[in-house]
Amino acid sequence: MAAAMQQEPRAWLASEAHRNATLLGLAAAMFALLQALVAASAALAAQPAVLALQRSLAIDAAGGGVTFDLLAAPLLRMFTVTYLGAAVSLGITLFFCWQAGRVSAQVTAGPALAAAAGVRVVNLSTATWLAATLVTALLLHADGTIAWLVTTFLALAGSSGDAPRSITITSPDAAFVVIQTLVLLAQAVIGYLPALGLGALAGRLGAAAA
Repeated sequence: MAAAMQQEPRAWLASEAHRNATLLGLAAAMFALLQALVAASAALAAQPAVLALQRSLAIDAAGGGVTFDLLAAPLLRMFTVTYLGAAVSLGITLFFCWQAGRVSAQVTAGPALAAAAGVRVVNLSTATWLAATLVTALLLHADGTIAWLVTTFLALAGSSGDAPRSITITSPDAAFVVIQTLVLLAQAVIGYLPALGLGALAGRLGAAAA
């Protein structure tokens, strides 16, 4: 009976720590969403350069040439906004992981759930970023990552004879969309795995600070 009574407040404290981590994760997710929208805006601004580069690569595949001089600046700005913004978003997410670990340790009077709190923040932030990026890239054709460029090279490399006509980001064929989606998911996994470890570490550091 006494053991059951002790388990009840512990379960409540764990639930409270979980709820606080969720709230902090949603706060981090808002910054991830903002980053994805800023990257999409940069991609829309650079869309003429993206289309010009794709057409140049298609001409090159058919025996022409590629001119990068006028395209380098807008593409570089787009990639800088996207990936530098992602780095800043990761830093903000880790701050919320630290806060989640600190709050979790304060609520439960121990560091046991701190790492899990940090992981939860990372999961919510990453899921929001990925969903927003997929929507803007595939529906609005605003992909600020290198996914469209990698997909273009793969589409051209896999074509025989004349270059395919549906490789542009504004009118892609089904194969282009599938490959672009896979490359976007691969980027998400590459970023998610180290962020997961860093988020757990930040949670533990937050618990230590508590």
